[in-house]
Amino acid sequence: MESVTRVVPRENFSLELWFSTGDHRLFDARPYLNRGVFTQLQDIKLFKQAFVAMDTVCCRVISILPLKRSMIVLFPFEIGAFHSIWSGR
Repeated sequence: MESVTRVVPRENFSLELWFSTGDHRLFDARPYLNRGVFTQLQDIKLFKQAFVAMDTVCCRVISILPLKRSMIVLFPFEIGAFHSIWSGR
């Protein structure tokens, strides 16, 4: 199974991703930024703090629950959601 090894958040709310397979792809996150906790990532400062953990891309947001704790959300990557920049295969 391929995993994300590096992420670079871009100004246009896309993620430039590198995978363990050698693939290099773009993911347009804009369609997700109007859903649930992802709405917080409309703040470019928060969006640009994306990082790799557990073989995928994560971002820290503030919980929408009453406790207001910091939490980590994972991006819901879907097959076909990527634009391939370069394939190492």
